[in-house]
Amino acid sequence: MEIVLAISGSGSKAVEKLLSVPGASKTVIEIIIPYSSNSLNEYLGVKPEKYVSSKTAELMALKAYERASLLKINRSNNNILGVSVTAALPTYYKKKGEIKAYIAICHSMGLIIYDINFPNQFLTRAQYENLISYYVVQAINDFNNNSKDLDSKDINIYNKEYLSVHESLNNNHIKSILIDVNNKTVNNFLKPKAIISGAFNPLHKGHIELYKFSKTLFGTDVFFEISLSNVDKHDLLEKELNLRVKQFKNKYPVLITNSSKFDMKSKIFKGTNFVIGIDTAIRLFDKKYYQNDEDLMHRSIMEIDNNGCKFYVAGRIHKGQFITLEDIKIDNYYKHIFFPINETQFREDIASSEIRKNNLK
Repeated sequence: MEIVLAISGSGSKAVEKLLSVPGASKTVIEIIIPYSSNSLNEYLGVKPEKYVSSKTAELMALKAYERASLLKINRSNNNILGVSVTAALPTYYKKKGEIKAYIAICHSMGLIIYDINFPNQFLTRAQYENLISYYVVQAINDFNNNSKDLDSKDINIYNKEYLSVHESLNNNHIKSILIDVNNKTVNNFLKPKAIISGAFNPLHKGHIELYKFSKTLFGTDVFFEISLSNVDKHDLLEKELNLRVKQFKNKYPVLITNSSKFDMKSKIFKGTNFVIGIDTAIRLFDKKYYQNDEDLMHRSIMEIDNNGCKFYVAGRIHKGQFITLEDIKIDNYYKHIFFPINETQFREDIASSEIRKNNLK
């Protein structure tokens, strides 16, 4: 188990308890303390409606989980947690309202929220601090041991659980998952060198040759990627996704996301290179994919650029003619993120749509 812990308002003694265990460096990846309101706003990327609430604890745990996925030590480890605590405790002035604490544990298949009440409102701040810190450690132990030691009348436990990876992705609980060559699900917040996105219906020689070429260009960490949602097609049902993924078994790793557009993909995989066909490059500058809003289109491409992503574009047959990056108009402002793949380096005229047509004949 590997953990990122985010603390705001209370729980500092939990740090001492966790780090005093031998081998803690293999479990505790990072501890984040966004203590002031400005710090917490920046950590979350949004100003919460209430700083001490179950929703804020959830947002903190999700951020911690993403961070754990990014920094995880053991690449094959699926058991990573984002743990958070937010609390309102007595201070130097007379506190209005009840004393409350929330602990959240985010894992790949769901979220657990501990809504903690204090019927005895006359403890010292230090006593509350010790008690909440104990609860944080115990919540982690409960998850790890599948136990319920924190189940009490003063603690309400809310468990949101997804029954499959598809459901977890579809609800945007997790951003991406990796299916390795053995068809094993690996919870991973990767930083790939290059991604080849597509529906892969079916996976064919053109995709495979583009993958091989990308490996020569970028070396390791080149991945196929399938999104559950797609701007031109219906969303993938779980059964359909499993059939698509099955094509890659014992051959290639494949990432699964729920990101239909490249600005969304760029947020997840910052700094990566997207290897695409010219038809996809054309769609990037088609306003119909941006609600016919040109400003929205420019903001989307600027975000991809700001996230450090680039496009390597392969030519292909389009409307009966082989065209390349040089054949389409790209605003000078964006040219620096588009790179042509020369026809002599890669050309495959096969298309999934043609294969599907032939299979129906």
